[in-house]
Amino acid sequence: MTVEALTAGETPVIALDRVTRSFGEVDVLSPVDLAVPAGDYLAICGASGSGKSTMLNLLGLLDRPTSGHVIVHGTCVDGLPDHRRAALRGATIGFVFQAFHLLGDKSATANVELGMLYRGLPRTERTTRARAALDRVGLSHRLDASPATMSGGERQRVAIARALAADVDVLLADEPTGNLDSATGESILQLFDELHADGLTLIVVTHSDDVAARAGRVAVMADGVLTVA
Repeated sequence: MTVEALTAGETPVIALDRVTRSFGEVDVLSPVDLAVPAGDYLAICGASGSGKSTMLNLLGLLDRPTSGHVIVHGTCVDGLPDHRRAALRGATIGFVFQAFHLLGDKSATANVELGMLYRGLPRTERTTRARAALDRVGLSHRLDASPATMSGGERQRVAIARALAADVDVLLADEPTGNLDSATGESILQLFDELHADGLTLIVVTHSDDVAARAGRVAVMADGVLTVA
């Protein structure tokens, strides 16, 4: 779905308008148009080096385009200073990575609470939200466990809970099953199905056809060119 294809009443959560990204003389992304409406489940597929991770960084406001515009909830964010971009990113976008990015010396609850620190919420509210999010991903029995004592699937669920507790609008997942065995990966994909059914917007970057098949639509990245189904 392109930006132009959306009607006035369908403001996307995130959109890219003729976005490019270059590093020195190397053009990594050709002009990309993409609109992600609320409730979408989009898989972005491509081989290593195709540009999909670069686009994920742009969608997640972790990087700025060389040209074109990144639009969040109808507002162009290109000119925002870093601190305002960080605040918008924290309030709108949750991240799940292949490597989990959890603190090994903290409990599951404490790791989830860390995702809410930027909001200045009282400790009691952070803890309540963290426990509710962990319950949502099936870890109510592991609230005090540390990542070092958890399986890969449990650690990924903690990472997902960290995003959910922040009450974000969209979840960006970068190879979320890449470090998991097939059975555990399937359980994470089933959780994504449930979250999407509850209304969460999902964008999953993957090289796996099986992971992409779970999405409502698929975009393919090849040599910096995005083709959207």
